[in-house]
Amino acid sequence: MGELDCYLHLTNGVSSVGKEQCIPLIKKIIRYSILAKENGLSILEEYVSSDDDAFLRRALTLAIEGVKSSNVNDIMLGLILSNRPTGGNRSVLEKLLICRGVRSIQDGDTPAVTKAVLYSFLGEEYMIEAECIG
Repeated sequence: MGELDCYLHLTNGVSSVGKEQCIPLIKKIIRYSILAKENGLSILEEYVSSDDDAFLRRALTLAIEGVKSSNVNDIMLGLILSNRPTGGNRSVLEKLLICRGVRSIQDGDTPAVTKAVLYSFLGEEYMIEAECIG
């Protein structure tokens, strides 16, 4: 199963309410993207310890420590697959958003690209609403 197939399988059936509940997480990741783009990845050290999401803390810590983005992605996806999160498909979607968002930050994508990538997980209508596409 390829990575895209894995994403589709794991997030199948997330309701529109569940997707809406992911938007604050997307906005937080975009803020981290802006900080990293303006000040370098190491600036995120100041924010990691106080973030209330343990999965996001773990992914950002690996990134800050210099682990390659593909390895961070593999580690975090492995954790998702081996520890199927409680909370259903929305919880899985949140974790996938974190994986992809941290990878985008590590790869040096602009915040606009990170935003478009993350909103694409919610669907085209959310991308339009967030002004990622016309």
